[in-house]
Amino acid sequence: MNDELIPIPVPEEMMTFDEIQTAGSALINRLYLYFIAFTPSLVVALILLVAGIVLNRLIIMILGRGLKKSPIDRSAHAFMVSVVRTLLYLIVFVTVLAVLGIPMTSLIAVIGSAGLAIGLSMQSSLSNVAAGIILLAGKPFKVGDFIDVNGVSGTVDEISVISIKLISPDNKVVYLPNNAVSSATITNFTEQPTRRIELILKISSGSDYKKAIKIIENAVSKHEKIFAEPAPFIKLSNITMRTAEITARFWVESENFTDVRHDIISLIKDSFDKEGIV
Repeated sequence: MNDELIPIPVPEEMMTFDEIQTAGSALINRLYLYFIAFTPSLVVALILLVAGIVLNRLIIMILGRGLKKSPIDRSAHAFMVSVVRTLLYLIVFVTVLAVLGIPMTSLIAVIGSAGLAIGLSMQSSLSNVAAGIILLAGKPFKVGDFIDVNGVSGTVDEISVISIKLISPDNKVVYLPNNAVSSATITNFTEQPTRRIELILKISSGSDYKKAIKIIENAVSKHEKIFAEPAPFIKLSNITMRTAEITARFWVESENFTDVRHDIISLIKDSFDKEGIV
């Protein structure tokens, strides 16, 4: 085995310390001159950035106040503010890059490529935005309405770019994606000013059903929140070997639906117990 050392190639001419120092000084000078030339653009860009952020917040604040006083449906307020905020910050971003000397053609190409990539990776989010526009245009509900979406119930608190915010009857906050809501079966309980209450009351076949109907009629007629017109419907609707069913239908204002229903059930139960109807 040959133990001879392998020679390491050495450059014919190595830079001396003075040459290295001179090259380093030239590089530092070049960077310094570039910094001096670039500083005005950088300062202007920073000023524009700060001013743009402050101005955007001011515009959003004014827009929010204006929307509250406008006849535009409150359901669209959060959505419009989100869209305007996004556009304003995009304008600030593009302006700052232009001041820094980045060519607009290159910038547009980069934004286009990024937009395509983001669009492909965020298809579900973009579909939520499109669904939000459809919901605002179709108006199946508005802020303040009590709705049910495929078994999820609550009061609409906010309609945003991505989702619907519901407050459930037990004060839980539920967020539903716009895309899921737009393709779901939606039941709006408060869109109409009035609602009909329907009760199916079962009594034993041995009880006096006529007396039971009279008790129900009295309870309904005495409740001040039940409409006289349309007239309440209270009839014997079905008979089996063991029970008789009485159907009662009457109309109330939508906001009184739950309270009136509970009141009438309590009144009828108390009266049935008093009269021995089971």
